[in-house]
Amino acid sequence: MVVETNRNAEQFLSKSRLTKSSRFSKWSKTNVDEIEKFMGLLLWFGLVQMPSLESYWSTKIRYKNNIAPKIMSRNRFELLLRFRHFEDNEETPDNDRIYKVRDLLECVVKKYKNVIEPDEYLAIDESMVPLRGRLKFKQYIPGKAHKYGVKLFKICDNNGYTYINWCFI
Repeated sequence: MVVETNRNAEQFLSKSRLTKSSRFSKWSKTNVDEIEKFMGLLLWFGLVQMPSLESYWSTKIRYKNNIAPKIMSRNRFELLLRFRHFEDNEETPDNDRIYKVRDLLECVVKKYKNVIEPDEYLAIDESMVPLRGRLKFKQYIPGKAHKYGVKLFKICDNNGYTYINWCFI
């Protein structure tokens, strides 16, 4: 991810004409330590819901927290978010639609399988990940609350952990 994020940023910067005041002109190469912090913040944002990305760095009493600002600045986080990349765009396989995130997904699943053991009671569930953007395997299901998105099938335990995720493409 570090190599591909740096490559993506370099490709973007080489093609763009940036002004001195542009946030993109402040880009510096990232490293493993910084990407680990970035991924940790993303996981934390999933646990601690706030109305906007900016709220995690807000100094208002209503949103005040000290975690995100201590880890990295909002501008640096937004730069990493903009340029994050997992696979080289030059090498695109024809038959794998999620090739860009497959390695990351397999790594995360492997780590979780080493740490968490399934509970006695399991349930099969389906869910819709809301998505309005362009995606070849996006579905439209009029009866769902989120009508457009990616349909997933899961095996979950009563603690809320998802063991297996299937996305039928």
